[in-house]
Amino acid sequence: MRKKIGFLLVLSVLWAPSLWASPIFPQGYLHPDAPLLAPGQIQVTLVATSLKGQKHGLYLPEALPGKLAVGPDGSVYLAGGMIGGSPLTRITPQGKSEVLVKPKVISTAEGNDGERVPYYESVGPIVATPDDRLIFLYRGITLLDLHHPEKVRFQPVLKPDGKPFRGDEKGYPDMFKSAIGSDGYFYVGNSGQWVRVDAGGVGRLLPPSALSSIPLDAQVGLGINELPDVHTKNQTYYVYPGPDQMYYGELVLSSPAPQGWTYLETVRIAKMNQNELDAIFRARLTQRDGHPVISQADVLYVAPKGWHIESMVSAPNGDMYTGIARDDGVWNWKLLKLSPARHLSVSCQQSATPTEKALCVTPTLKKLDTEMADAYHHAFTATAPNTPARKALIDSQRQWLKTRDACGENSTCLEKSYQGRISALTKK
Repeated sequence: MRKKIGFLLVLSVLWAPSLWASPIFPQGYLHPDAPLLAPGQIQVTLVATSLKGQKHGLYLPEALPGKLAVGPDGSVYLAGGMIGGSPLTRITPQGKSEVLVKPKVISTAEGNDGERVPYYESVGPIVATPDDRLIFLYRGITLLDLHHPEKVRFQPVLKPDGKPFRGDEKGYPDMFKSAIGSDGYFYVGNSGQWVRVDAGGVGRLLPPSALSSIPLDAQVGLGINELPDVHTKNQTYYVYPGPDQMYYGELVLSSPAPQGWTYLETVRIAKMNQNELDAIFRARLTQRDGHPVISQADVLYVAPKGWHIESMVSAPNGDMYTGIARDDGVWNWKLLKLSPARHLSVSCQQSATPTEKALCVTPTLKKLDTEMADAYHHAFTATAPNTPARKALIDSQRQWLKTRDACGENSTCLEKSYQGRISALTKK
């Protein structure tokens, strides 16, 4: 049995040698046309929740959005991070959920009532690759082919000398911090131990001398270099270990943003003389004396009172996903999508055709038009500029607009037309 396990480990490390030391995102994580989120121009959509009775969101009581990833097709992957027992779950663009990995019980512990309770493995940081694989921390570096989920490969993290980094050593597997660097690599770590993961799923511990090679945005997200207080136009947000110890927080995640910005997710960031608030910023990072400094910052989203932001990741198409949670005696959470505010495809002040007038006065059609615009935006940014796929998408949209307008003001016809177009745009 020991020989068989050793053979499998060697085979997994040798898998896809052409990808060794190559970045996971050689062309960059974001699509070229991905928009930058702007303050006051964000649409918040409920994707999934553990709260019964919530409208327009999947009810997923077991999953936890402690760690998030978004695939090239728009599927969202969530797991509990350091909270064991939470399955690795996929939510498709069509709103269907599927459990990919169900953590196993590895021991038991005594609960508050004296009974033995199970202690589960945990699924750590996740990243979805452009070629439809998942790379995540679970019994080492784990690779999962999304076309064949039953085919899972486990690879040990490697030390700088190439030897396996064993699970009983300090800081592993509790590497719960992660970041996608602007260099296209995936970084994970904690407690002074940092790992760079390449396209082959090979994770290597970085020696202290190599930490300066980690991009600045990833250094901030990993906590290697902490930021000073965040100053926005209207407010100062105090960041631990800031000068005022009454109000503190910690920047724990970063994610790529377009146009030279970085998205920063904060935990327990507080306004002076006010209640604690969790927030997501867009920021411009610079260096001063080898340390990161924010030259400009804007607040994009503030969690409702009593809720804490647990995770955040930008999607390749420019949307953002965040997991928020609160303790009501049980662990309640919501998975939200933050996207650029979509507007009707027509101007209601200048509506002229029967179809345009129907869109402006019918709430159901307004909602469908916004959903269609969102689906078209995702499909558009998923194709490269000046390619046959981009041209075909534009041509099909123009043709659909002609068939939609042929409905005139017939609301039933328009509803069917929009539903069909949304289905076509989101179909995998």
